[in-house]
Amino acid sequence: MQSPHGGGATVSAAGINGATLAQTGRWRNGWLSDLQASRPDIVALAFGTNESTNEKLDVAQAHATLVNTISAIRNIAPQAAILIIGAPDTLVNHAGACGTRTPNLDAIQQVQRRVASQMRTLYFDWQQAMGGNCSMKRWMQEGLARSDGVHFSAEGYSRTGNAIFDGLRDLGERR
Repeated sequence: MQSPHGGGATVSAAGINGATLAQTGRWRNGWLSDLQASRPDIVALAFGTNESTNEKLDVAQAHATLVNTISAIRNIAPQAAILIIGAPDTLVNHAGACGTRTPNLDAIQQVQRRVASQMRTLYFDWQQAMGGNCSMKRWMQEGLARSDGVHFSAEGYSRTGNAIFDGLRDLGERR
């Protein structure tokens, strides 16, 4: 995908392993200014897996946090597209044909889809890209995900990245 600022792409990750979207308020104070200075064309928000493990997840608060985060990003980078990367199929145990999904995976995925629609952002359905509900075990068997049922192998992350890129490229070609 050709950038309007020149060739190629610059990727800057602010990811923190084990983080939840609610923790952005505890990041370094200037992170939004840093984001603004980079003049991003797209900002991807990939949260939800860790939220899905929280048995006491406050769905209304998760919704409000995602809306507020998107609003803050739009305030400092109004030209940037925002992409919500939906939580992938995630397991807490592997017993049975599909394993047991994290307790609030469906709830956080619904929040992500609802906010994407409400806030008019792009949405990548990672679970659907994996093959839908009950796909994590197959990904584990194929070496695309690790045996913890949460994290992916390098090949699994690469396949996901390619699917996101393909979706963005296809969207750009339709314009």
